[in-house]
Amino acid sequence: MLNLNYERVGTYWRCLRLGRALAERGHDVELLTKHRDERLRARVEEREGVRVVLTPKGYLGRVHLGEWGALDLGHRLARTLARPTDVLVAFGLAPDVALPFLASHRLRRARIHVVDRDDPYRGVLLESAFRKTQLAPTIPLLARWERAMQRRADGVTVVSEELLRDTAATGVPRERILLLPQGADVDGPVPSREEARARLRLDDSPLGVYVGSGAGGDSSVLPGVLAEVRREAPAARFAFVGPPDGIRRQLAEAAGVAGATIETGLLSPDEVRLWTAAADVLLLPYMDTAINRGRFPMKLGDFLAAGRAIVSADVGEVGRVLREVVAGVLARPDGSDFAARVVELLGDAPRAARLGANGRAAAERTYDWRLLAERFEAFLARLG
Repeated sequence: MLNLNYERVGTYWRCLRLGRALAERGHDVELLTKHRDERLRARVEEREGVRVVLTPKGYLGRVHLGEWGALDLGHRLARTLARPTDVLVAFGLAPDVALPFLASHRLRRARIHVVDRDDPYRGVLLESAFRKTQLAPTIPLLARWERAMQRRADGVTVVSEELLRDTAATGVPRERILLLPQGADVDGPVPSREEARARLRLDDSPLGVYVGSGAGGDSSVLPGVLAEVRREAPAARFAFVGPPDGIRRQLAEAAGVAGATIETGLLSPDEVRLWTAAADVLLLPYMDTAINRGRFPMKLGDFLAAGRAIVSADVGEVGRVLREVVAGVLARPDGSDFAARVVELLGDAPRAARLGANGRAAAERTYDWRLLAERFEAFLARLG
């Protein structure tokens, strides 16, 4: 597996969780991802049954968002081309994913080449991430790589119906596309709300929990939302789980909100699960943008597994899934009534409990990573 992210960020978790489930099915899984600090050497670690290769960033670092680091690329090319493999999966479009993938395809170092799409790059993410940066001239090149990788791949996996349609529109035959959403970790029982709160030393106040990765994004709407919620439900408190993501100062300045917020900082996956178990409502602000219409956020699977009611907006896969499994309530696509939906659930504990139970059942029945690994394995078998 070739991953574009640093370890423990974004798509890294999709790779690791799918890889772990494949390893449980008897496969030898290797994941190439980026180390945050190592400058010269690649490090190899065993994580949850997956061999994780952490590539270095070198002394000059990387060009902003371009992932052109020579040592990073060198290690990845050498590792990818050194020995034949059965399956090579590219997660992302960065040069340190695309170049090893295309080189392996040309030299036939893997029997099956697969591209995984969890973001709408061409015309959407590339424009928003690279425009007005020093890498703006590379946008046409990266868009061309995306098309080339999909055409040359034996198969393409996508996380959403929007990306499925987009991939088919580029000329990839439907039988070579697999809808493979983000999954859910469902091992072990979910702690009760009371047990989780006792372990976290929380009182019985209504609690909303937001889990972030430090990337900002739609969390920018939360200060206004929380100020409005507090006006209607003054006892409510909110926990922000994860690293700072740019909204902390705004929260502190939002009238009546600062004293009602808890910031945990970066936590382990087990600690995050404890916070989501303690919640009355899980917050998933997901506004109507071109990027969000094509995404299936990783935290949606985590929230379903948590067995707690979710408040989000009626956008893309999030809207479809929450309507289908009846696991939460949906605000308008622009989020204008998001606060009202939060207040609605905070004031109706029995309904919130039913919605959370529906989400947990769907996680076990449909989104368990082990079920998705089985589906992926069957797809590979069909590809040959």
